[in-house]
Amino acid sequence: MAEPDSQIRAMANQHKDAVAGYLRTLLVDAGYPDDPDLARRLLLLMDGAAVTELYERTDRPARQAKKMAEALLQNAS
Repeated sequence: MAEPDSQIRAMANQHKDAVAGYLRTLLVDAGYPDDPDLARRLLLLMDGAAVTELYERTDRPARQAKKMAEALLQNAS
């Protein structure tokens, strides 16, 4: 884990904030409520699926994350 005040950690945080903001925009544009927590949950699913795919070497995590995202979106509308 990077030190709390490291430049790399700051860059990673900025990137995650930018991706969450992009997801938030996509959600609003698709007619969902402006919910930063929903965007962060979707980002968590994306990150978890990407990491799991690296060591499982299969697309199963992405397919599972898609189903979970669909459930989140269904509950958000």
